[in-house]
Amino acid sequence: MKTLQAELDRRRLLRYLGNAALALPFTRVLMEERLFGATPAKRAVMFYFPDGIIKERWHPTTTGKNFQFQPMTAPLELVRDDVILVKNVNYSTEGSHEGGAAYTLSGVRGFKGGISLDTWLGEKFKSNVPLPVVRLGVGANFQTGSHISYFAPGSASPIEDNPAKAFYNIFGGAAGPVDPVAKNKLIAAEMSILDLCMNDIKGLQTKLGSIEKQKLDVHLESLRELERRVQSAASGPVAGACTKQVDMRGLSFPQPDYNYPPAPHKNEHFGVIGDIMTDLAVQVLACGVSNVLYFQWSHPVSPTSFNFPGGTGLARGHHDISHYGDLNGSMALEFIKAQAWYMGRLAQFLSRLKAIKEGDQSLLHHTAAMAFTEIADSNLHDFKNVGLVLAGQAGGAWSTGRCLDGQGASHNQVLVAMLQAMGLPDTTFGDPMLGSGPLPGLAG
Repeated sequence: MKTLQAELDRRRLLRYLGNAALALPFTRVLMEERLFGATPAKRAVMFYFPDGIIKERWHPTTTGKNFQFQPMTAPLELVRDDVILVKNVNYSTEGSHEGGAAYTLSGVRGFKGGISLDTWLGEKFKSNVPLPVVRLGVGANFQTGSHISYFAPGSASPIEDNPAKAFYNIFGGAAGPVDPVAKNKLIAAEMSILDLCMNDIKGLQTKLGSIEKQKLDVHLESLRELERRVQSAASGPVAGACTKQVDMRGLSFPQPDYNYPPAPHKNEHFGVIGDIMTDLAVQVLACGVSNVLYFQWSHPVSPTSFNFPGGTGLARGHHDISHYGDLNGSMALEFIKAQAWYMGRLAQFLSRLKAIKEGDQSLLHHTAAMAFTEIADSNLHDFKNVGLVLAGQAGGAWSTGRCLDGQGASHNQVLVAMLQAMGLPDTTFGDPMLGSGPLPGLAG
């Protein structure tokens, strides 16, 4: 009876929240899951980084708890207890970066992909969230004909890599229908999302008790400050609505026509855009915008040079250095530094999720994350023993802090493991001929 009453109270509050933009973060601020006797929702994260690995510089030489990180994965030491480095897993595809990319989330061979894991999970876990899946990118749409996420075979999913548009989609989109002129003004930070939703906000305030109203007032002020930062594109830390960590870093957003090339796609902004998108990705999960997140750094055959602020200082293009030649040569060293930079961004993201409390655990504890790339060794153009990191405990389903030997399993089994970690009964995903059942050993 108590559980039923809790669910009814939850539904009433969600109805009062309505479509206001503030509903997204305030759902977390006010509606702590334990307050309603509910188990925190599980989240699924897919984190893509481009152009493969050097196996000798990625995979630990031993398995179990006492493994040692190699140079490419060394930044993950920061979150050692929350990751599983998986070795000896193979992609059941061949040919090229593009073919690998189409396979990684779909489990289907060829260049047209199939329904991808993010799309599938988004449909399964779209109840009580504004967006079934959120897809954020950093330079994901720059000079690319390769795709990783698909909503249907041959139909690639759009990846949003403009921070202003992403911010609007996450917060402004919840404001309900907006005419095109107003939408462009919102994206260009010339209108206030909060002002647009003020009637809903006032309506909500009349439904709350004094303690809840105080929480809402504090939340509104932090959200207002976040919006001010977006509108002014000011530098410095922002009092974010849920995690107090959204930061626009002084970036000047493009005007609403978005004629190419907009500032977010410029190589010199790669690091800054990455930081902003990481902030927004954390907000997506922490605020209950979606239970499914796909985060794409650049794309297969990436042209990114790492001489941007906060990069490695190296000017050669990423795909070029992935064909490193001599294992001990200068290009191999550059490639190691580049992939370690991406793993640093992954570690930063995971540590942020771990810092967010959910009941007796963290947001990361309730997350199943998979970091992957589209090929094994780019220099060899092979698909054996790929670079793969699993992270989070998936609500207790995974035992982390170790290196796991996949013993030649197909990546299709990793996709099944992600489904089962989220509580689904599926035993295949993609082409069942390429592998069935979950990757064994994840429960420890």
